[in-house]
Amino acid sequence: MTENDDWGKDPSVQRMRRIFRAMEEAQQSLLEGLYVAPFDARLRSWRERARMAFEVAYARGARAGLPATEEETADLYIRSFRKILVSDGIEVPEDIFPCKDPPKKLLKEPLS
Repeated sequence: MTENDDWGKDPSVQRMRRIFRAMEEAQQSLLEGLYVAPFDARLRSWRERARMAFEVAYARGARAGLPATEEETADLYIRSFRKILVSDGIEVPEDIFPCKDPPKKLLKEPLS
């Protein structure tokens, strides 16, 4: 039996998949640069806290009417992730940090 994947053809679903892929790739690149093992026990907490920080910053930008490209959205997430790492005492050198500066209006407080 063949099923139609109408959900996967939806442009908004495709956009979100690209955003999630970019977020995952940036996170993987950062963790590899920091030599954090894929099964590090701290990852779950870091990811949950980064997601919460990201959601707050993203919602703030949406309320302000700021458009966010796929790249800006992924950058905002990795900045949120970095904020969590730094708050837990992990040094994140600029040379391995894979993103540009997000629009300042998205953030009440800097995420870096």
